[in-house]
Amino acid sequence: MTEITIPSSVTSISSTAFSGCNKLNQIITDKDNTYVTNYAKNNNIKYQLSTDFLATVSYSTTSLTNQNVTVTITANREVTQMTQTGWIASTDKKILTKTYAGNATETITLKDALENTVDVEIKITNIDKTAPTLKVEKTLSADKKTNTVKITANEEIKTVTGWTLGTDKKTLTKTYTENKTEKVTITDLAGNTAETTIEITNIVQTEKLTVSVSYSTKAQTNGEVTVT
Repeated sequence: MTEITIPSSVTSISSTAFSGCNKLNQIITDKDNTYVTNYAKNNNIKYQLSTDFLATVSYSTTSLTNQNVTVTITANREVTQMTQTGWIASTDKKILTKTYAGNATETITLKDALENTVDVEIKITNIDKTAPTLKVEKTLSADKKTNTVKITANEEIKTVTGWTLGTDKKTLTKTYTENKTEKVTITDLAGNTAETTIEITNIVQTEKLTVSVSYSTKAQTNGEVTVT
């Protein structure tokens, strides 16, 4: 321990209070000209008057995600008390972390050794662990030679190879020219996936007419030539 926070309200410190604390070189307190500051002077220990109790918040990601989000609170002094459970404190008790599995909004109140408090607002809105729901529509052309399929999702989705993504980023379209069955995997912006099977069976496919010509002879002749 190299420093300790002692409120100015303390009026007595035992002569053995810090025995064994050979690395203690600073006392932090909230007022000057008190018993605490005089104790520091008499024992050749530096003292520092506390500044405002401050804390900042950071998030492991603020982008849309289907993973958990870890929140880190960093304080400028040791946190001695807080209003919420589930947080993990660093060795110096200035850094607190907690992992959230879902979106949350809450206010955490922190307290330091001098009884100062600071409110920290936690706001997580970017967790999405729900797969998109899909609606499939098919439109057969009048000549029954093509079938256009439209997949509509309930949220924005990513592009799929071979499909056209709509301007609203919620629809995919593809025109089929032959009957086939295929599975299509749809992915939302958070990375959740949903699969649908496209089955095309009503396209009328006409066989291509092929014609071949043969001759009874191609050699020069004074007879008739039969063409088949």
